[in-house]
Amino acid sequence: MKKLYNILIFCFVTQFAGAQITFTNSTQVINYLSGNWIWFRSCGGLAGNCNYPSTVGYTRDLMFSKISGATDSITYNLYQNATLMKTQAVKVSTTATIFSGNWTLENVGISNTTSISLSITLAKTDTVWLSENCNDCFSQQYLRNKTVGISEIDGNSFSAVFFPNPVTDKITFSDAFEATHIRIVDLNGRLIFDVPNPGKEMDLTQLTPGVFILISQTQEGVYLRSKLIKIEK
Repeated sequence: MKKLYNILIFCFVTQFAGAQITFTNSTQVINYLSGNWIWFRSCGGLAGNCNYPSTVGYTRDLMFSKISGATDSITYNLYQNATLMKTQAVKVSTTATIFSGNWTLENVGISNTTSISLSITLAKTDTVWLSENCNDCFSQQYLRNKTVGISEIDGNSFSAVFFPNPVTDKITFSDAFEATHIRIVDLNGRLIFDVPNPGKEMDLTQLTPGVFILISQTQEGVYLRSKLIKIEK
């Protein structure tokens, strides 16, 4: 069963394996994790299913912050629907787990009552997979929460091609762009829209005026981020 679980996790994460980041010490891990992360999905279990905010009815965010003077620990804060659920200092190590050789956050409180080690099974620019160290459990994919300009390019993060922007009612994606998933978050990282297979147009009439971040996933597994401005019609 353990072997089957590791194979499932390998299949999930290696589809995004380009430009993987490796760490040689805990300080590099801490520097990479520091900041805010938006939960995108969790995949695994016996059935190998994936859960999204839209399917479970809640959002999750992680905030990691450095601890002054500490080289092997980081503060872990878990939010659900913007409510703080857990805050604690966790140790960053390569202690032996079912994901041998991976950097691990030891004894993390993933809920009010459960503690489990989370291994970093894949890290890319602004993307991380944290895998629960138990058989038939889940790997969680998080996207770094950062605001970028409309035409800014940063590593594997590009501006999505859509128009008009600002928008009053709907946006249209260019013929050269095909997204498999679209999420819109506000500047605090709260999920506003979660739309799989959006097609070439997206109705935003229900979106209140303001500034948002549109996060889109392509068929190649690349994440594209753009500032989206909604105005009154």
